[in-house]
Amino acid sequence: MTLPPSIRPYWTTLTAEKASAPDHRAWEWNPDPFAAKKEVDSRQEKRKEKEKAKEDGDGGHGGGGGDGHGGGGRRNGNGTGGGGRGWEGVPEVRMAPSLREHVEGTVRKVRPTHGEGG
Repeated sequence: MTLPPSIRPYWTTLTAEKASAPDHRAWEWNPDPFAAKKEVDSRQEKRKEKEKAKEDGDGGHGGGGGDGHGGGGRRNGNGTGGGGRGWEGVPEVRMAPSLREHVEGTVRKVRPTHGEGG
């Protein structure tokens, strides 16, 4: 593979990341993004069905430590868990550091008090 010197280190890093990635992340390198989306959606649907079957099978009573709330840290429909962290359910976004700083700065301007003082 012949690449320009400026791109070669980046490509080498991506190749190493791809080789070390677990099987469930193979969709990230699929050349067809529509097929990758379909694969991920079907896998998530199967997982949701399995979780629903598990909840239905145990009567809705999880091993929540005897507090009567089931799983405790289980996520609600809005993606928040027992700790109230709604950001735990969002997908990971990969971007250049300079772009991330720009986006985070914009979010801080719009919501300056987010996460402070409850």
